Amino acid sequence: SELDQLMLFAITTQRTDFVKLLMDYGFDLKQFLTANNLRILYNSLDRKSGGYRLLMEKVERRKRKKEGRSKYGRGSVEEGARNIDQIQLPDVGSLLARIMQGSYKSIFNSERSKFENPTQTFDNPFDLMTVYCAL
Repeated sequence: SELDQLMLFAITTQRTDFVKLLMDYGFDLKQFLTANNLRILYNSLDRKSGGYRLLMEKVERRKRKKEGRSKYGRGSVEEGARNIDQIQLPDVGSLLARIMQGSYKSIFNSERSKFENPTQTFDNPFDLMTVYCAL
C-alpha cells in the first residue's frame, strides 16, 4: 500500500518524526512488517554501518557455499534463481546469534522456509524493529 511505502521511506531515511506521526495515527506495524519489508529494510541499511558490513560478510559466505554446491552438481535451480546478493533473514539470525555468543535464539534460524513467504508477518514487530534499529 501507499502507507507501507511511506513507512519504508520514513524508516530508511531515519525520519523518526514521520514514523511517530504514522504510529500515532494508528499505523499497523504488525501488518506492515512482512518478511519482504523486513528484508527491504535490512538491505537498505547504511553501507558504512558495522551491521551492514557484518551482514554482507554473511551474504558472501552464503554465496561461496552455494557456488560450491552448484559447481559440483548439487543445489537446485530454485536456489540459483533467488537473489543471493541480498541480505536474507537467516543471515540476520545467524549474525545475531554470533554477536550474542549463542545466548540469543533468532526466529529466523528456525522454520527457515516460513520466512521465504514474502507476506509472512510476525507476532512481535516492535522487537524486530528494535533489532533492526540496533544494527
